[in-house]
Amino acid sequence: TATLPMLRHFGIEDGVELRVSKRGAPPGGGGEAHFRCPVVKALKPVDITDQGSVRRVRGVAYSTRVSPQISNRVVDSAKEILTKLLPDVYIYTDHYKGAAAGASAGYALALVAETTTQTFYTG
Repeated sequence: TATLPMLRHFGIEDGVELRVSKRGAPPGGGGEAHFRCPVVKALKPVDITDQGSVRRVRGVAYSTRVSPQISNRVVDSAKEILTKLLPDVYIYTDHYKGAAAGASAGYALALVAETTTQTFYTG
């Protein structure tokens, strides 16, 4: 996600963790994530007036209760488009089955673009 790296801009660097233990898909959901963050007394002000240019894209294609081949096809299609725009693209696959797969079958792609000024975009 773009949230964890952006916390550094606010001065939160150590002790931040996000762990996905189950992936969920609509309509049944069933995903489970664990977030850990230290208590802070004050946040640093942030000034992001210069977003910079996109320098790399990272992502995850995940699937739950469907063939893992679907995630591979999603990655291939996304990389085919993105590598025409920039060379530094890495998308990994994550397949869940059984109890860790949530209640419904599905798949998704989550991408994060990092800029030259360490601003992050997600969609």
